[in-house]
Amino acid sequence: MYFDLDRDAVARANVDGFLDSLGMSFDQLSQEIPSEPDDLVLVTGSVAEGLGTPVSDIDLLVVGVQRRAGALHLPQDGNQEIVYRLSNGIELNIAYLETAGVRALEATLRTVAENIASPAAQAVAPLDGSALLMAHRLRTGAPLRGDVAQLREQLRLEVLPDYMLIRSRFEHFVYREDALGQLQVGHPDSARYMMSFAFHHVASVALGGLGETNPDPKWRLRLLQRNRDRLGGLLSDQLCDYLLGYTPLSIEGDFERAFEICDQVIHDAVRRRSHLADLIVQLDEGMKFVVYKATEAPTTPTAALPR
Repeated sequence: MYFDLDRDAVARANVDGFLDSLGMSFDQLSQEIPSEPDDLVLVTGSVAEGLGTPVSDIDLLVVGVQRRAGALHLPQDGNQEIVYRLSNGIELNIAYLETAGVRALEATLRTVAENIASPAAQAVAPLDGSALLMAHRLRTGAPLRGDVAQLREQLRLEVLPDYMLIRSRFEHFVYREDALGQLQVGHPDSARYMMSFAFHHVASVALGGLGETNPDPKWRLRLLQRNRDRLGGLLSDQLCDYLLGYTPLSIEGDFERAFEICDQVIHDAVRRRSHLADLIVQLDEGMKFVVYKATEAPTTPTAALPR
């Protein structure tokens, strides 16, 4: 999603283009969706984010209060999911978010926002996978019916890119430190495998710095390529090459170079969201992640952060 433009306008254009290729319109889709008049309906997923293909399913999110017949009910999340086929045979994947799910998501995101805003925060509350995906859908979906602006403000979805950056940075250093440990005890294959996870998380850091919040790893490469110019062409290309395994990690110096590139990616992302710098330093006080240097003692990554 190009977040320097109006998100809803971009998402709507993406959906219009996709539906036009199927001989459908936005209004025709709206009329066929099994929902109530007061429900909020959004087109989400790859179609809304401009990542879909001609054979993509259409993902919808319906926010309402009633349970649907035939839906798979997920009580722990307060939502249901169904597969629905339109009269023209096109398949819809519909997630129904009930009022209880909205309340639970609101409470979690409120805690996240308060943690991020606190100068004395010792941790940031985690979002589980389903909550993170639901928040992302609400933030980036194309409104098909109803006014989503008030709900987005109520849920504090503006904090989601900050959360993605902080959480992904944490995960990156977890895998990176494990990889370094494997390298130091003579298991380079294991180190390379662990670094593949570290690269995915640092890619998420880079995208979070730009305001991207898609949590699905399968889209990281496409999103890096789409945002190549915004990330800086060479740095984006280098990160893509690591994700694809094109750049070897064969000798000690290869790992050191990879760590330097990851540090630059993190530095640039935090610089773009500079309001997070002090919080990250605060959070790092209890973590002490190592940054590998062949000839130097391990240090914490906070020294490279902009202040």
